[in-house]
Amino acid sequence: MESEPQFDELTKAFSVYLKEKGGRFTPERATIIRGIQQCMSHFTLDELKVYLDEEHFRVSQATLYNTLNELAAAGFVAKFMVKEKAYYEVVFNKNAHCHQICTSCGKISEFYNIDLDTMILTSKYKRFSISDYTLMTYGICSACKALQKRAGRKKKTKK
Repeated sequence: MESEPQFDELTKAFSVYLKEKGGRFTPERATIIRGIQQCMSHFTLDELKVYLDEEHFRVSQATLYNTLNELAAAGFVAKFMVKEKAYYEVVFNKNAHCHQICTSCGKISEFYNIDLDTMILTSKYKRFSISDYTLMTYGICSACKALQKRAGRKKKTKK
């Protein structure tokens, strides 16, 4: 779970961003940020909505969707697709990192590799100056691999 001060900083930064864009930082938006704080590091809109409903925070689906899009536009939240489902994660004040995404169950985990980080950040890019990155790697997690192996053995014994 993220630290409380990070979300206080995110709340302030988002408020400033909205003010600069002519928008308002409403109590509903503050509630959404608090809900994000309680979610896992990678969450769907539906998971966030369920949490907010369970905590009796009434926020419309449209407000939730629009706020997540605003947070993404501001660069505070990243949105990415896994198995045709949108996932979000807070990237505000977070170091570059890599994701491992299981193509079987959809589980998302993160890893950091200093050699990969150095290679990406020190590479020469044509007409491009890199400031940050996120890398997505796709494969099969060990739990799904074990299930596939067991299913393969069962199939062979039935023949």
